Amino acid sequence: MTAPTLPERVQTLEDEVQALDSRLDSRTRTLWQAIQKIQAELEQLKAAQQRREK
Repeated sequence: MTAPTLPERVQTLEDEVQALDSRLDSRTRTLWQAIQKIQAELEQLKAAQQRREK
């Protein structure tokens, strides 16, 4: 078996970077959704607290 050529090595690395980038995008999207959910819950709690204080 021969060693991969430089273009083959570059393509392999580009494929690996694309796969990692895709996973990172997915995790970032999931994290952002969780943050938005927590922010909405916080706003609801603040509103409920303000209603109780009146």
